[in-house]
Amino acid sequence: MTAEPTGETQDRNAKALFYFQIAAGLFTVLVLVQAVLAGRGLFLDFALIDIHGMVGNLVFLNAVAMVAIARFAMPESNERKTLVIMSGILVLLVVAQIALGYSATADSPSSEAAALHIPNGVLIFGLAAAVDSRVFGRRN
Repeated sequence: MTAEPTGETQDRNAKALFYFQIAAGLFTVLVLVQAVLAGRGLFLDFALIDIHGMVGNLVFLNAVAMVAIARFAMPESNERKTLVIMSGILVLLVVAQIALGYSATADSPSSEAAALHIPNGVLIFGLAAAVDSRVFGRRN
């Protein structure tokens, strides 16, 4: 027999989901901004690549926040476990993305790193969209 959540617990759960939705939506928007900055930086104004790198660091912090919110603020459930795992994978992919980005622009640039940077970014965006579909497509 499971107890029904109290009004206060439901409020806390709704707030946790709301905060996660904000973080997940912001993450996806920042990744899209990254793609725009990269394209404009490569083809119009190379100075934008520096901003691309700074926004990349924000993307990392946002991914870490998603893991923290899912793990510590959301109620125990299979959905929470899934969001913690998906957000954790995003953190790992973003760490790899940042490493590839710095390797591609270092003093001796690696064309291999640059070649992997783009598809990894697409993978990050796809997983971010999957996270968004889980948290914005919920039916209560």
